[in-house]
Amino acid sequence: MSTSIVHSNSLVGDVTVSYETPNGVQLKPTEAVVPKGSTPGTSYDTTTSNYKPERIEKDGKVYLLREKPKAGSVSEKGQSTTQPENVTYVYEEKVEPSTNNKTGSVIVNYVDKDGNIIADTQVVKRDEAVGVKYDTTSPEYKPSIIEKDGKKYVLKKVTKYSDAEKSDVKGRTSVITYVYDLLNLTEDKQEAKIGLVVVNYIDQSGNPISGKTLEGNIVTGTVVDTDVTLVGTPYDTTDNKPTMIIAENGDVYVLVKTNGTENGLVKEGVTKVDYVYKKLSPITPTPEQPIVPVPTPGNPTVPTATPGQPVVPTTTPEKPVASKGKLANTGIESTSSTVLGALSAMLGLGGLFSKNRKSDKE
Repeated sequence: MSTSIVHSNSLVGDVTVSYETPNGVQLKPTEAVVPKGSTPGTSYDTTTSNYKPERIEKDGKVYLLREKPKAGSVSEKGQSTTQPENVTYVYEEKVEPSTNNKTGSVIVNYVDKDGNIIADTQVVKRDEAVGVKYDTTSPEYKPSIIEKDGKKYVLKKVTKYSDAEKSDVKGRTSVITYVYDLLNLTEDKQEAKIGLVVVNYIDQSGNPISGKTLEGNIVTGTVVDTDVTLVGTPYDTTDNKPTMIIAENGDVYVLVKTNGTENGLVKEGVTKVDYVYKKLSPITPTPEQPIVPVPTPGNPTVPTATPGQPVVPTTTPEKPVASKGKLANTGIESTSSTVLGALSAMLGLGGLFSKNRKSDKE
C-alpha cells in the first residue's frame, strides 16, 4: 500500500518532511518544517534529529534510515519558495535473523555519549517463549534522569541499532540501549559509537540451556560477555565457553558447535555468539551375565535356576577320603582344625570368665 502526500493550494510556501518505506508505506505523520502561511524565503533545515531520525519504530518493528532521501525530494537545507516543497526520507526494515530458537531474552543498557555505562543493565525478559510481549518505555526501564557519582544524566535517545522498545520476544537476545546527556553539559561532543557482545547457550533445537559447569559455575541461557563499550574494543568470548553443561534435572550437554565470531573487535550494535550443545543419551547399564561355576572335586556345582524347577546341586565323583565327623544335629562337617579352634575359643572364654571372677572377689 502506497501513501502519498497531497499539498493543497493553502499550503503555498510550506516545507514538509515525510517518512516512508522503499514501497511508499508511510511510517509516521508528515512534519511541517516551514508552516503554512510562512513568508517565502524562510530558511529551513531537515537534517536535525527531530526531523531526520536515524530509526523509526512501528508495530514492533525497527526501520533504519537510508543514506539518501527519496528521489524528487528538495534539498534538505534551503529556503522556502512560493511552491509547496517536500523532503521524503526512506527507511528499511531491520532484518530479523532466522533462527529455530524457541525462547529469547530482552535486556536494557544505559550509557552516556562517550559510551560509558551509567547504570546497571536490566533484564526485562529472560528465556521467555518467542512471541511474549514486552515494553521498555515505562519509567522502570526508561528513566528520564539517571544519577551517578553525584551527576545527573538526561535521556537523549535510543541508539540506532537497538531493538524495538515495544515488541515481542524473538528467538535471541534483544538489546535496547538508551543514551543520556550529562545535565548542564556545555561542551558539544560527538556521540561515540558503541556496541556489546552477547553469548547464548542453546541445544541443537535452539532451546536455551542453563545449569552448571563441571567446575560448579552457574550458566544461564544468555550472558553479556562484553558490556557496552566503544566500537573497536577487542573482545573474546572463549572465557564464557564451557565444554559441558549439567542441567538441574541431571541432563548433560556437550559443546558441538559455535555460531558467530568468538574474538575480534566490537562492532556497533550487538554482536551475538551462540554456543550449541548436544544432549548426551542416558547410558543404559548392560545386565551382568551369570557366572557358571566350574565343578571341582568335592565342591557342588550350582546349576542355573529354572522358574518352577527345584535346584538340585550335583557333585563330581571323587576319590574316597577319610571320614569326617559331623557336629550333632547340624549336618555341618568339621575338621580337626575346626574342633581345635572351638576348644581354643572355649579355653579362652574360660580364662576370661575366671579372670572376671577374680576381679570380682578383689
